[in-house]
Amino acid sequence: MKLLGTHKNLKYYLSNDIKAFYFSPILAYVKYKLDEDWDDYNEFFHACRLFENLKKNDKLSIDSHLLFKNDHLIGCAFIVRGNIADNEGRYTIIEEKTALQIKYFHITEKGKGYGKNWLKEIIIPYYSELEYKRIYVNSSHPLSFAFYERLGERIANYTQPSDNNLFERKGASFLINLEYPK
Repeated sequence: MKLLGTHKNLKYYLSNDIKAFYFSPILAYVKYKLDEDWDDYNEFFHACRLFENLKKNDKLSIDSHLLFKNDHLIGCAFIVRGNIADNEGRYTIIEEKTALQIKYFHITEKGKGYGKNWLKEIIIPYYSELEYKRIYVNSSHPLSFAFYERLGERIANYTQPSDNNLFERKGASFLINLEYPK
């Protein structure tokens, strides 16, 4: 793992590996949703399946961004590069070779500004230096919509059923411009 930055007791890492351990913030989110009887969509299961399929595609690469607080993993964000349009049907990818897609951005400690700082101070500058111009992200967590709209713009809306068809999940897709981040 490569250390990309630190802030107080936070450490931001980048790994070119995918390990089950990296998904623990996603698993915490699934438990939170079940405890709140909010949604039965299992992001942990879907993330594991998605990344196993993406790893088989030699036209894609996946960067694992990990956030540790006091040496405990509290956040994960996976960046997909390459032929990302092949796996996205909700919107058109502009200039794919300079575009990225965030998959499964989760932080176990909500409302502390960690996500904003991580994206604006670590992830966006890192990929800007690599000459990427755009990051696309899909979210079905309504409380995150305003967060992504402050960083970029909403480009699509979608709905999908939960795993057991108990809930209708409303989602949105966002575009974050790396050339002129807000």
